[in-house]
Amino acid sequence: MPTGQKEEKKNKNIKSQKGLRQHRTTALKSDPEFWEQVWIMFENGANALTICQAYDIPKMTLYRWASEDPELAAKIEKFRHMRADGSADSVAQKADQLEKVFEQQIAEGKPNPALGNLIFNMRTWDAKKGNPDKYGDKKTVEITQDTRVMHVKQLRDLNKRKIKDVTPETRKLASNES
Repeated sequence: MPTGQKEEKKNKNIKSQKGLRQHRTTALKSDPEFWEQVWIMFENGANALTICQAYDIPKMTLYRWASEDPELAAKIEKFRHMRADGSADSVAQKADQLEKVFEQQIAEGKPNPALGNLIFNMRTWDAKKGNPDKYGDKKTVEITQDTRVMHVKQLRDLNKRKIKDVTPETRKLASNES
């Protein structure tokens, strides 16, 4: 039986659209041509979501495959970093171009405050992404096992201390107080 007829017979056995999508997704995982196209798409600036949409596969599929294969994960991460660097360079170039326009507006005596604000925000974003330790909003706090052990020990010490009972005593009513 020719290969095309085998595929057609398999597809007839898959009754639902979801089943067909799962079958196609599974077949793509081991297809070297698919991976060659994925790497070309990554090189051209596509992200995982765009690639998954192009092949009509679930959006988390590439990340799941990457979690199963460290080599694949490293390659995807490399392209992700390249894409981020390209985006950052693009923002910096656009900010440079807008600064020239803004300087011209200032020279004409008609500066656009919204443009100045946009340039400031672009430069701020670039600084935050370029040096997050110095200019970033988030700080990373690392909790080590020693910190946890120390915290648990302090909680246990607090538990061992006798806490004075400050609950008022209940009064018994005398027989003549009723």
